[in-house]
This record gives sequence, C-alpha cells and structure tokens, in this order.
Amino acid sequence: MSEATVHYRLRSPPYPNLPLQRALERAEQLYRQERDHLAPLSSAAKAWGMSPTSSGPVQITGALRQYGLVEDDGSREQRKIRLTSDALRILMDKDHASPERRDAVRRCFLAPRIFLEMWEQWKADLPSDQTVIRYLTLDRKLNNLAPYSEETATELLANYKASASFALMNEAPSLASFNERGEKPRDSELPEAKVKSPAAASDPIPMVRHPAQITARGARPMEHERVLSDGILSKSSTYRLIVSGHIGLKEIERLIKKLEIDKEILADDEDDTALPPSNEGET
Repeated sequence: MSEATVHYRLRSPPYPNLPLQRALERAEQLYRQERDHLAPLSSAAKAWGMSPTSSGPVQITGALRQYGLVEDDGSREQRKIRLTSDALRILMDKDHASPERRDAVRRCFLAPRIFLEMWEQWKADLPSDQTVIRYLTLDRKLNNLAPYSEETATELLANYKASASFALMNEAPSLASFNERGEKPRDSELPEAKVKSPAAASDPIPMVRHPAQITARGARPMEHERVLSDGILSKSSTYRLIVSGHIGLKEIERLIKKLEIDKEILADDEDDTALPPSNEGET
C-alpha cells in the first residue's frame, strides 16, 4: 500500500460529559459517604445512587477525573478513587472569597484539555455556536486533530459555557452551601475577572470579560443568579436558562414537567388561532 493511500483514523478525543457544577455535586455526594479515603468504584456508585454494574459510575468518574476532582488507583474490579486536594478545597472551604478556593475552582475548569484549548483560543469571548461547532468538527480535522461529531460538539460547547460561567462567577458549592440552603452567594458582578491557566502558572493572569458575555445575548444574571444552559432552538430562536440556588435532579425533573405543561398550553393556543372566524352575533 502506497503512502498516498494510507488513511489514519483519528480517535475521538475525550471531553467532560458533565458541566463543572454538576461534577462538583457528584464530588460532594462522594465526600459525604467516603470523605477523602480511597473507595472502590462500587462504593462510589452507591454514593451516586447507581448500580455498580451500570455504565453511569464509570462515566461520572471519567468526568471527575478530567476536571481533576478525583484520582484513581488500580483498574477494573480493583479500581478505587478518592477526591483530590482541589476538590476538598472547593467543598470544605466555607469562605467563597478565599483566593485558594477560587484558584482551585478555576484550575478544575481548565483541567480538561479541550476546555483549555477553547480557552486559549477564545477566552470568555466566544463567537457564535455555529463557529465553535465548526471548529470542533471540521477545523480540528483539517488541522490533523481528532474531530468531534456535531452532536458531541454541541454538548461539549454547552458544558463549556456552563462551566465557564460557573467558575468565573465564583459560585462553586461548598459543604456549607449544601447544608445551608438559604445562604446567599457572594457578589461576583464584577466588570472583569482574573483567571490563571494551570498550564502556565508563571504567565500573566489574563483579563477576561464577565461570564454573562459568554452566553447568548440577553439579560445579565443578577448577583444571586447564573446561566445554567443556553443554545440554539432554530435559525431564528435561542434559549437561555437563568437559575438561582441549588439545582439538582429533582429541580431538573420539575423543570421538565413545567415545560411539558407550557408545551400543552402553547399547543392549545396554536389550535385556537387555527379556528375559523366565529359567527357569533351575526343574524
């Protein structure tokens, strides 16, 4: 076979399949059960309410490893994991304004290679979703880098934006915030935020725009709010979900139910507009 006919199959690169906030919630669940000890993956599965034989614990562990929240030892049935010092700092430090805790959050945000790659290219000033997805799917391939599928790139971008907004707004959860649901987050509405890349600690700290500018154009979140998700619904419409407080599985399920109700209401409205003009009052 000639050199010209050799084709290389590029392996799809990894990416965190959870946004940073959700990964920290999983880390907190692990801490409550295992503290900072090495624990079998089956024990971690129990902490996360999953079957040890399902793929869920492996996928969650993979995401936590990419963020630098857990380290592992062994393989297969002997595999064990425990929280890293950065994870413990974020979860246990009650002072949300401490430089050590803030730096740990941002190190975790930039730990995934693809997140660091995107940060070095655009910082917090992302272009349109279409441009980023084209970069992840096509530009990487043309540059002889492993590309992502369009579906994966869309999920990756959503997780990046949610994680960036979360990290730069310094709203990472701590054990104190999990125990005290009414605690008001500290004011992080600053015109600029400083973020240091863990890969270049000696470099000057880059100045970045406010995280509200990362997402689709719209209203800025208030000091107690954050952008949970945003994206494209169609060529002419986008969405932006702004939340406050703790958002977990129960809250997401309630949101889904609420959207289902709204869907029925909108469907009824469309049916009403399709009705012919009424003859009421005519003789």
